Amino acid sequence: MILSMSLNKIKRKNRIITIASVAMVIILFCLYAVLDPEDPDVGRFFPKCPIKLITGLQCPACGIQRAAHSLLHGDLIGALSYNWFLIFSLGYLITLIVTRDFSFQSPVRKFIWGKPGCILYITLYFAWFILRNLLGI
Repeated sequence: MILSMSLNKIKRKNRIITIASVAMVIILFCLYAVLDPEDPDVGRFFPKCPIKLITGLQCPACGIQRAAHSLLHGDLIGALSYNWFLIFSLGYLITLIVTRDFSFQSPVRKFIWGKPGCILYITLYFAWFILRNLLGI
């Protein structure tokens, strides 16, 4: 009896946290869709990349704010021009979310959630870091 009451409280608390988190993400997306990071008046409020500020090199995530803004406005080509790696990262993230609840151990889930998928992502991350600075992308 006491255990079931505790579980109900935990479930209710988790539901509230989930709803609040989703609401916060929706609010942030709406604000981000309206505010343009390239606008000099608005852009100064967006955080700057510490790696670029310190070293002058573009990290693999540089341009993601502008790319996300372009994606929210349906401009896929514009998003790609800011950061090509974002598309791969979003695909990887969506695959992680979709395969998270698979009850069976499919080969895709084993690869994505296992060591090989992690190593592949990290390798591509650093390859993009080197490539974008060598080519000036």
